[in-house]
Amino acid sequence: MGSWTRPTCKCCISKAVQPLVALELTEDINMETKQWLMTRIQAEKIVGGAELMVHPGEDDDGDMLLVSASQHVLLRAAEVLGLYKLYKDGSMISFSYRDSRNFQNSDNINEFLTLAERQFIILHTLENIKAVDEKCIPGYPSETLYPGETICKLSVLAEAWVKTYHSEHDGCWACALYLPSILHTLYVTGMNSLYKVVAEVLTEWENHRLESSFQNHLTIKVLVIINQLIETLVPYLYQTLKGKGAGLKKKTMENAPEIDKIKLQGQMPSFPGMFDEYMELFVQFGYVSLFSCIYPLTAILIVVNNVTEIRTDAMKLCHLFRKPFITPAANIGAWQTAFEMIGFLSVITNCFLISISPQVEEYCAENNITSKNALIWTVGIEHALLTIKIILAFIIPDVPQWVKLKIERVEYQSLQALKHKVKYELTKVSKN
Repeated sequence: MGSWTRPTCKCCISKAVQPLVALELTEDINMETKQWLMTRIQAEKIVGGAELMVHPGEDDDGDMLLVSASQHVLLRAAEVLGLYKLYKDGSMISFSYRDSRNFQNSDNINEFLTLAERQFIILHTLENIKAVDEKCIPGYPSETLYPGETICKLSVLAEAWVKTYHSEHDGCWACALYLPSILHTLYVTGMNSLYKVVAEVLTEWENHRLESSFQNHLTIKVLVIINQLIETLVPYLYQTLKGKGAGLKKKTMENAPEIDKIKLQGQMPSFPGMFDEYMELFVQFGYVSLFSCIYPLTAILIVVNNVTEIRTDAMKLCHLFRKPFITPAANIGAWQTAFEMIGFLSVITNCFLISISPQVEEYCAENNITSKNALIWTVGIEHALLTIKIILAFIIPDVPQWVKLKIERVEYQSLQALKHKVKYELTKVSKN
């Protein structure tokens, strides 16, 4: 078994190196290609490399590469990515490598940068390794490389697909890529229908005297119990059935236990992403806001569901799926518009639901208010509430003034750091 390549900075040489990212190459990878990848990963950036440390895996001729990084490389990359860190005065500002001594815990890389941040830095660095003067991939002369083309195309988490030769059936395989999405849509639709039927059957067996009691218990099952089953039990059973072979394999393996753990994690299913999580919150927000006047207990049930889901989601991320790379985002994107639309619709639906409630109908009958007048009053109140909502949205800023000042300060400091960096590089070039 090979060893780790030496870091470019001599002061970062250490006996123990923690693997941060594992690259799983194609099974029939050419050893010339693997060696070329290792060379490009460890080479200095001035010659088109990434300045990372790389390990050939359990076997020098295997299909795995382990990647790590020295402390100085991680700190410089943190500055390039603009990661916000705690300054000595307790404020969160964009990290500056020149001013690293004034940041809290900057001398301990494991405390200064989280594991997820270190892995993201390596992912970003690997994805920015570009072809320089290579005309083709070494070992695959039929695969052309163009200057500036990314040589590593990384999937979610610790798995890489290295560009290799494919047969003339690429078009068929491209069509097959849509098959998992179609099957997942059918699976979700079918399982949702099944869960609803099960919840209704269980509630029927309870033999409730009142219809309102029946609906309340049905809601509890759908929102809390059934939701937790689909969120946790199904992935757990899938992983349990699939992981029996992996468990036996883990017991029989004796060489390189650290690499064995990485391989076992690589066999776990990839994290499906955040779309379902956002959709779940969107549906919950719709339950609470659109129909809160009909069933106020919904808000309490959703709070209970979300509190328990904190632990179930943690179990999924830690034990049922491969650890995903973090994905920085400035906001929640189109979901923000969707939630705002639900907010507007909730004003309309609650006004009209209240207007047709028995209490309001009884009040109108006692005061000789016709249905037409009641409708006019409902529309008027609904318009007034929407107007108030819009006015408040304009009056209350999305970003407080003190936060704006902090952001402007950070941007100014980042600009000054960039000027110093450019000046330093120009001075270094002129001396050479």
